[in-house]
Amino acid sequence: MLSIQRTQVIVGRVDCTEERDLCSRESVMGFPTLKLYKSHETNGIEYEGERNLLSLETYLRTQLGDRIVDGLTDTEETEDSLSSQPVADTPKPMNGMYELTDENIDEFLSKGRHFVKFYAPWCGHCQRLAPTWHQLAQSFEFDTSVKISKVDCTISSMSCKNYEIKGYPTLLWIEDGKVTDKYSGSRSHEDLKHFITEKKTEDNREKVTLNLSLDNEDFGPLVINEDNFGKIIKKGITFIKYWVPWCSHCKQLKPIWHHLSTKFFGIKDVIIANVDCAQHESLCNKEQVDGYPTLMLYKDNEKVVEYDGNRQLEELYDFVVQHSTVPQKDEL
Repeated sequence: MLSIQRTQVIVGRVDCTEERDLCSRESVMGFPTLKLYKSHETNGIEYEGERNLLSLETYLRTQLGDRIVDGLTDTEETEDSLSSQPVADTPKPMNGMYELTDENIDEFLSKGRHFVKFYAPWCGHCQRLAPTWHQLAQSFEFDTSVKISKVDCTISSMSCKNYEIKGYPTLLWIEDGKVTDKYSGSRSHEDLKHFITEKKTEDNREKVTLNLSLDNEDFGPLVINEDNFGKIIKKGITFIKYWVPWCSHCKQLKPIWHHLSTKFFGIKDVIIANVDCAQHESLCNKEQVDGYPTLMLYKDNEKVVEYDGNRQLEELYDFVVQHSTVPQKDEL
């Protein structure tokens, strides 16, 4: 790790070819992946902005605010300054309601599920929503899986700017520091409760922690079985090789298929996978596999086409690209 001695920020890097378990645990599916870990927190906030110095600097200042220390020349001074930095108080709920400010909002929202109302006291719609929002907070006061909050944009203008609030009230669903939904339905107590219940029980966009199969010394095709088949093919492109260990054509295809998987590794909407039909015969029968290897392409939970072309790397690669939004090779 590199210690940036002029600030209290430590910049590090992880080689995912060496630290596979760590990268899998952190759900790293593309490269480079940039994450910010705040002090004493284990859940990183993924950076999705532009990758230039100014944008990265601005992002850090937005996340850490005045806690970034400029002009220090050695680590000892930095540590002394850190100990003297004021720490924002963790907001305390009042009947289940958390009141957030510029000082505490980032840290508070960085973990867990949150339903947040951004408002202005003079707004008529906000005034009408206020008693319902307090009732909503009371309804979930003892539910540890979600927190109900409010932000006064006349006081915490920086927070409202960061969350791109354009009108009042704005109701955002935030998970682990990221806005995942904006509520635009009826503002009745029952409808708001229903929205929260739906968000809690949905599949969280099936954040399947893909147990990547490691062939030889590198990431290989994803291993699919009856248990994970439905989840894997649910979204995006999935190109599956159905095979059996004794098939000579399967053995010839193995290194090419492995190479194909590395070309798409990190592209979240494309998965290259294997199904061993000797172990998962029922799945192969269900998918009407009658020869080996059989190469099937699925898109958004639907079987699209069986590949019957040349089994060379370039042809297989081009076939996947034709059915996806992946740029052509000269654009990669």
